[in-house]
Amino acid sequence: MVGCAKKSVLRLGSDIKRTICKCCQSPLIPGETARVRLVSKPIKGVKWTCLTCFSIRMYPTKKGYKLWAEQPNSIVQIFNYGSKSDDKSDTTVEKKNLDIGKHMDIEKN
Repeated sequence: MVGCAKKSVLRLGSDIKRTICKCCQSPLIPGETARVRLVSKPIKGVKWTCLTCFSIRMYPTKKGYKLWAEQPNSIVQIFNYGSKSDDKSDTTVEKKNLDIGKHMDIEKN
């Protein structure tokens, strides 16, 4: 998944990223390939330990905590990749309006 995302220049969702070890790229399955513990110090959270490479990841469990990607001010622009038939009708209308504007400018001069 990580390789395909990098090749197609896409971002993986945070929920998917949390199920893959950052060091060895193995899937983190609680009880099989990962140990999951609740910790209270220094910050309350969930501690994931990969049993393949023994790397540790911490995720806070604060009330009201949101990832940056989940916050509304993180979204700058949303692209609509709808069907092409819908887009063609919009572009033809825009082209007609532009053509009318050009003819009006020519007539005024």
